[in-house]
Amino acid sequence: MISVWRSEADLTLFRLFVDGELLNIQVPNSDTPDNKCRYYEIPGSPHTDIICPVLCATSEVEKTGAKMPNLDTRLLEHINDMHVEYYVCGLLEKLHRWATLQEAPEEIPVITRKDGSLVFDEHGNALGGLRNPYLDVPIASYIACNPDDPEGICGRMTYFTKETFLSLYGSREAYLSRFDSSVDKQVEAHWLTPANAAEMKAWAREKSAAICGE
Repeated sequence: MISVWRSEADLTLFRLFVDGELLNIQVPNSDTPDNKCRYYEIPGSPHTDIICPVLCATSEVEKTGAKMPNLDTRLLEHINDMHVEYYVCGLLEKLHRWATLQEAPEEIPVITRKDGSLVFDEHGNALGGLRNPYLDVPIASYIACNPDDPEGICGRMTYFTKETFLSLYGSREAYLSRFDSSVDKQVEAHWLTPANAAEMKAWAREKSAAICGE
């Protein structure tokens, strides 16, 4: 990530914060000729994915003598699987369109705060910020910083029970219809690529089937 604070530079800059690495710092959005900037916060998203397939194998980390990643089974069982990388790709597409087509991305309010603390909905998910179908059509509660993780970087999630799921959506088909619609809208707005959208829809089908016992 690039950190640029109020710099007047001849560049187009995105600043992305995920819920798991929020600081009491915000970069002002700007559209001046010398400073084009957008600042976004993604609620519910962890600092990192400790089982990300592009990370170094633990055997390679061990050779360097560096600190080993915490792969405690308690963390892996309920790991936060929100795919922030989809929105990194979307932001890069927005950046490209801004630079080549002068199509300025929308400004989006930051995660909702009250008295210095984040505000959560009835499911325990943070309000405001750059929204996504995981949060707007939820089947889980997302925690950005797992309290069971000494480093607090991997996040945690808890899927809804079947009873909660059905009370919200009535049926699996109704849930998938709402989820797909939310995904499609973000594809149209260039927040998601078609490939990532297909992966999100596959995720929704797999996880909702597990919740419903199908």
